[in-house]
Amino acid sequence: YGDVVTHVEGEPVVNFSEFDAALDRTNGRSVELRLQDGTETTLNRSVMLTRVVPDLMSNVSVSRDRATVVRRVNGTAVHTERDFARAMSDRRTAALETNRGSATLPVGAYGNVEPDGPMADEGVPTGEGGVVVMSVDGERTPNETAYQRALDGVEPGETVTIVAHTPAGRETLDVTAVDDDGAASLGLQTRQGFSGGGDSGPFGGLFSGEFLRNAFIVLLLPFFGAVAPGEAYNFAGFIDPVTNFYVVSGPLGFLGGGVFLLANLLFWTAWINLNLGLFNCVPMFPLDGGHILRASVESFVSRLPTDSGRRLTSALTVSVSVVMLLGLALMVFAPQIF
Repeated sequence: YGDVVTHVEGEPVVNFSEFDAALDRTNGRSVELRLQDGTETTLNRSVMLTRVVPDLMSNVSVSRDRATVVRRVNGTAVHTERDFARAMSDRRTAALETNRGSATLPVGAYGNVEPDGPMADEGVPTGEGGVVVMSVDGERTPNETAYQRALDGVEPGETVTIVAHTPAGRETLDVTAVDDDGAASLGLQTRQGFSGGGDSGPFGGLFSGEFLRNAFIVLLLPFFGAVAPGEAYNFAGFIDPVTNFYVVSGPLGFLGGGVFLLANLLFWTAWINLNLGLFNCVPMFPLDGGHILRASVESFVSRLPTDSGRRLTSALTVSVSVVMLLGLALMVFAPQIF
């Protein structure tokens, strides 16, 4: 199931948190690892883009089939997340070179302008094109985290000066913050990362918690429309690879929704029969399990040197039946009592 890393640059690690921390303390691209079987190997780190904003990086492709590796930012080679963040934070405009294209883009917190929000009131378009906020009251906001940190010091009703890249170009705007559940808001729905782009994190972010969180959110997506039918960003529908789960095709396609009805009937018929069969095996009268128990006890007792075989068989069979009945009652009612 893979290799187990025990040491990073000679430092022992026992879990992923320690492994991640050890990588953070290492500045170089190459990291020496020792595996559980004693093998030593070298890990060469790279920064991979997992998402980009097409409007800002139309020449850079991102897909699951082939990794998009960042090679340089403003001519400086980057190999770690720290290098990437440092190179992006220093400039208002960044030139990215990847193995799948290059792009020059404004660096800031990317987001979509909310209709009827403060930024929309200042004339910023609310269409498909997003906005990159590069600073708030002179404080640089190279990513979503820095943008939120800048707003932490702003009170609702306060007017701030922002420098932003909009579909019309670079603009300086005076925007009055509004109250959003006790916090200041400029009417911008931001995305994580630098200019809406995100790097993968260690191992594609699988162990960061986002993988499980996103999987849980995906399971809830079909119900969001029912809970909040007026929500502006509702679930847009499943993508093509999962249509087989809810669209009938193939030789049974002519039945339409009847296939799901038939599948559910077969499932519940099989499931109920299985559970009835298991319950019928419980060694308790008048179930078949009780008759099997009695026959087994009679076969055993008949070999004993006793004249009370029938009485002993009945006693053992009744005792087991009573114990099973009490156990069943305890299983059902004990959680409510205790």
